[in-house]
Amino acid sequence: MSSSCCNTKQDDIRVINRRTFLKTSAGAAAFAAFGDLAFNPKMVFAKGPLKNLIPFNKNLSTEWINSLTTRTQPEIYQGWDQQLKYVGMPVGGMGCGQLYIGGDGQLWHWDIFKSNYDRDPNHSERLDSMSAGGHYAKPIAQGEAYSHRNGAEVEQGFAIKIQHNGKTFTRRLNRHDFSEVTFRVEYPISKVNYVDGSLPIDINLEAFSPFVPLNEDDSALPVTVLSFKLTNTSNQKAHIDLIGWLENAVCPYNRDISVGVRKNWVSQIQNGVSIVSELVSDQEQEDLKKIHGHGSMSLSVINVSNDASIRTLPSFKLSENKVDWFNQFKSDNEESQQLSMDEMLL
Repeated sequence: MSSSCCNTKQDDIRVINRRTFLKTSAGAAAFAAFGDLAFNPKMVFAKGPLKNLIPFNKNLSTEWINSLTTRTQPEIYQGWDQQLKYVGMPVGGMGCGQLYIGGDGQLWHWDIFKSNYDRDPNHSERLDSMSAGGHYAKPIAQGEAYSHRNGAEVEQGFAIKIQHNGKTFTRRLNRHDFSEVTFRVEYPISKVNYVDGSLPIDINLEAFSPFVPLNEDDSALPVTVLSFKLTNTSNQKAHIDLIGWLENAVCPYNRDISVGVRKNWVSQIQNGVSIVSELVSDQEQEDLKKIHGHGSMSLSVINVSNDASIRTLPSFKLSENKVDWFNQFKSDNEESQQLSMDEMLL
């Protein structure tokens, strides 16, 4: 914890972990909302730049206040250039960094590898010194180039192969391979629908991170859930393969081959399987922890259907031919794979 955001006296600085912070901040929020007899907002807005930014009397109309509890229809976004490329809903878990689900169901804005933002030194509690809000102050649209302060670009995605009535269809689940994509907002759940009239399958994705009221532990899990629902809209049987991949992005800014190797390995879990991604090195753990983005990540598949089977690959290759993507899973499963730091491991 940096002393620049707290009391500068070293003896007064107390380090707290993320879970303790979430409990404390949640309690403070509840106090501010319900403890009106003891809490005086004038103490917060009495001086400084906040006085002009957040006035005590906001002159909110009765109609506007009533609209907050009026049931309306969910917002649905469509059209890439018009709306979808600007969609970014947080799905990384509270206090777990910044990760968005984009308008076409792609995960992006990967800023989970240690914060790239700090409060300016000698800030004197200036509001504009909090550069940690940079994701909102200087946002980027999906597909635009990452800067170092906006996280790392991580290769990730899903694709589908459909065999139906003697025909085979292969599509990547994004805006490039579908004529129409819609994004429906029902926070904390986003619903993405992929539409192609030539396909006999209706494809829907629900994406969210655990969000359990009054349960800060489960709500702070660094987990993103992507739940796919595939519906056969024809009267004939269809065989469907759904594949997903995730780059081993441990220490994403480091390409030094002397540090170690990135490794993926298979782990069996209840009703499914995980591919665990990590960094293997001869260096001491304390030294590795100092590298930006050190840690581990995983891609897990949970089987919720008795009709489905799961195959895993600790190393996956993206080629020009999408059919080759699916053919890789016909070979015998490997248990692990590793590559040097200057190579991409999927």
